[in-house]
Amino acid sequence: KENNFKKKLENKILSFKPDIVIHAATLFTKTNNLDVKKKCLKINYHYSKILLNIVIANKIKKFIYFGSNYEFEKNKKKIYPYLKSKQKFSKYLCKINSYNTKLLVFYLFNTFGENDKRNKLYSKIIKNPKKKIFFKLKLKLNYINIKSLTNYIKLQLLRNWNFKKRFISVANKKYFTVKDLKMLKINFLPDTHSTNLVLEHKLIIPLKKKYFYPNKDNSLYEFIKKKIYK
Repeated sequence: KENNFKKKLENKILSFKPDIVIHAATLFTKTNNLDVKKKCLKINYHYSKILLNIVIANKIKKFIYFGSNYEFEKNKKKIYPYLKSKQKFSKYLCKINSYNTKLLVFYLFNTFGENDKRNKLYSKIIKNPKKKIFFKLKLKLNYINIKSLTNYIKLQLLRNWNFKKRFISVANKKYFTVKDLKMLKINFLPDTHSTNLVLEHKLIIPLKKKYFYPNKDNSLYEFIKKKIYK
């Protein structure tokens, strides 16, 4: 319940006295119904607001939050409850006066890594390379190695923040495409509809862009190749 949640957070922050709070919690689901909408708004928007307001009230120096680049999708039909709740909190971050707390917000596409247990596209390929997979012919996916991201965050934590708020869109310079699947000799079932990832977003907030360069460590193609042909 809200009051219990608030008390637990306040007690934790008062006892620990952090310099930095990183908010990486989220309820993620692609399901679209009224019950899911309520849950997403509660956790991703309302409870996130409570956390941020407690952080500001306790004059914690730095607050980092992770949003989704998909929040800026132009096609409104693709904005399901999870993304709507994230959009709402992004708008709140734009408006809030953070006083002594500096805000750094990162918007991500996708991540990959050694210990990822999610049922992502690359997990399916690695588990069964011979099985045909459904992949939209013109779709481009953007994946960052989690190590690249965490190293980048660590650098930000050590720096002096000469800003009150900063919003950054994080992406890999190399997109993962059907061409990469062909090179890996993966069978795919092409879709008749062409759906592209939106690269030029209709922004609700001004974003800076940070690109990770497509070296071997940060290449999803190299990661899958290594796992299949090791």
